[in-house]
Order: sequence, then C-alpha cells, then structure tokens
Amino acid sequence: MKIYRRLCLCLPLICGLPSVAIGQGMQLHKGINLEIWQTWPTVADMLADPARLAPYPEWRRSMGAGELAALQGMGFDFVRIPFDPAPLLAATGDLGADLRAGLIRQILDAAEMGLDAGLRVIVDLHTFPRPDEPWGIDTILSAPPLWQDYLDVVHSVGQAIAHLPPDRILFEPINEPTLDCDTIASGDAQRWPAMLADLHKAARAGAPNLPLVLSGACWGGAWALAALAQDHPVFADPNTLFSFHDYGPFLYSHQGASWTSGVERAISGLPYPPENMGDVQAAALAQRAVDLAPQLNPPVSIQDVAAAIKDYSRNGHAQMTDDITRAAAWAGARGIARGRVILGETGAILAQNDAISAASRAAFLADKSRAAQDAGFAVAFWNYGNSGGFGLADARGRLPADVCASLRLSCPQTP
Repeated sequence: MKIYRRLCLCLPLICGLPSVAIGQGMQLHKGINLEIWQTWPTVADMLADPARLAPYPEWRRSMGAGELAALQGMGFDFVRIPFDPAPLLAATGDLGADLRAGLIRQILDAAEMGLDAGLRVIVDLHTFPRPDEPWGIDTILSAPPLWQDYLDVVHSVGQAIAHLPPDRILFEPINEPTLDCDTIASGDAQRWPAMLADLHKAARAGAPNLPLVLSGACWGGAWALAALAQDHPVFADPNTLFSFHDYGPFLYSHQGASWTSGVERAISGLPYPPENMGDVQAAALAQRAVDLAPQLNPPVSIQDVAAAIKDYSRNGHAQMTDDITRAAAWAGARGIARGRVILGETGAILAQNDAISAASRAAFLADKSRAAQDAGFAVAFWNYGNSGGFGLADARGRLPADVCASLRLSCPQTP
C-alpha cells in the first residue's frame, strides 16, 4: 500500500529508531504489509467476474481511511501495499485495456488512501508463483514476450503514481524474483542483472522522481543482493532503496506451510526460541510427522524431519540474524547507507491457535524487529490481515496484545 502526504510524525514509539533517508528527505522506520488477497481467486475467476476486482485490492472491503489511520496511531509510519499484477497482465484486447486502466486507477486510489492516513506508502507490484496459470513470477521471468508486457505494466503504473509526493511514496516494481538461485551458488552467469537493468529503466521512465525499491534475485534474499556486480547501473541511481526478505529460521517461520516444498510442511508446534525445545519435545514433533510426511506431495522422509529439527535446535538463533548481518555487511562493503536498505518482509506463521504458539511468535517478532533496528534498517512485517497463517490481526481486525508488545506498538485496549 502507499504512503504519503503528511509530514512524518515523531511518535515516541519510533523516534528512537533508525531512519531511512532517501529521495527528498524520506524517512522510514516501522512498517506493515497489507494483504495481497483474502479469497485468492484465480485469474480466470477475476476475468469471468470483474466484481472480484472491485475493489482492488480486496482488503479495501474491510479497511478504509479510519483503519489505515489507526495503523499510524499504533506506531507504524509506512505501509507496503501489494498489488497482484496478474490481472493487469491478463487484461488484453480492447476490453482488457479498459480493465487494465481501471485497475491502475484503483492502485492510485489505494495509494492516496494510505497517504491521507498519514502513512508513507510502498506501491508493491507483488509477483508470486501461480503454478497453474501463466501470469506467475516464474512465467513472467522465463517468457520474453510476457516479460516485455510486464515492463509495460511497470511503466504504466509508474506513470500513474509519478505525480505523488516523492517524499511520501515509493515504487517497488517486482516482488521476489525467483530465478538464479543455482547460478548464484555455483558462480555461473546470472540472468537477473540484465533483467533488473531493464526493470529499473522501465520504472524510472514511468516515475522519474519517485524512490524505487529494488531487490536481488533468488526470492529477494540478502545473499542475492551481494551477487550483483558493483558496477550494476542500479547503484548509480541515488534515489533507490534495496530490499531483502528474511524469514529465518525458515523451519520455524514456515512450519506447516503447504505451498512450500521442504520438510517444514510436516512440522507444527515448533517453539521459538530454539532453546525452548527440549529433547522430549523434539522427539514428539518428529513423531507427529510420521503419519503426515509420507502423504505429502512431494513426500518428506522422517529422517529429514528429525535432522531439520536437530539443526534448528543448534543453529536457529544464528539463522534469526544471518540475513540481517549479511545485508549489513554488503551495504558496508559497497558504501551503501543503511538507510537505503529495507527488510521488506519478515514474519512467521502462527502454527497453532494457542497461547504457547502465540508467545513463541511474539518472541520471534521481537527478536527480528530488534535485529533489524540494531542494523539500522527499516522493517515491514508480513502481514496485517487475518487471512492465512502469517496474519497478525485477529478475527476482529485488531492486533493482539502480545503482537503489539513484541513490535513496541501502542495499540488500543480491547475488552
């Protein structure tokens, strides 16, 4: 979502945090991602029933100016608003042109809503995998004609928001490019650097004065930023921030996530911090996976589950800060101010709806927030809504007391 218009308020809760100074005096401290979808329709559903895209994004059905202003009152100073670009790409032909134009107008509307609430806004074209449809991030990056269409979308969205205050709004033209993981690890030639140069060119042509938020390849990880050559053209643009996403330790943050492919799918009830897990609980977690693991697609071996749990108990604390440390070292080596680096996503699934799991996640959020703050980075948590395991809000759309305390927010007292 987007953020601009009001001067940044120096709230007591965020005054002591490091600032991000970018563009024309922009400062970012503590942010929140809004939901990309609540009902997760297919693109075919969207095209067959355009009412699904009114409003776009869906969270506007339940959140308005008052709710966004409440986020600012809690202590958030910026929001990252994800916009699924799939319907923009799928909108073709004469009728499609009208649909695309209407969706871009809604992007502008949502951004202005965030600004009016006193927030700064990151307009995030939030690509993600759509394995059963041709408009997911993997297809966008692998099909040259679709990539060119995507660059056209980036340019059009940039043009639509270019007039907004450059000290209040940022443009993130892609989310988590999935390519080059193997080539970065092997040291072979990467595809992303050339594509990033084209992406930067398209975004900058559409929005000449807005700060851009850019990332490395391989799901936007910190190590992929370090893989970009020092002479890459994006580094010559001073009006940029560099984003990385950090969910480490991944076994904890993604336990039970059915959309992943690793052993974390077979685990539920893993505690944080790692030292809270004794040998008895570790054995119980592994035993619980015995019936589930072979049924998964692809299946998971019990031996791999046990090994992952053991690794978490030994290395989970280091994994909590590894990517933040890596990003800080990269910024230092490249002479990039910490204020130009943002932890754009972090969070964890609430594995089980009980007090123990809630306390574990609150401890995780507190540690991740503190580590980002100590490194001098702004941070945006994933995500506010209550759909999906990562949602921080409860069924009433309010942040629970443990989440508020862990993020050092000032939340209204609830009965």
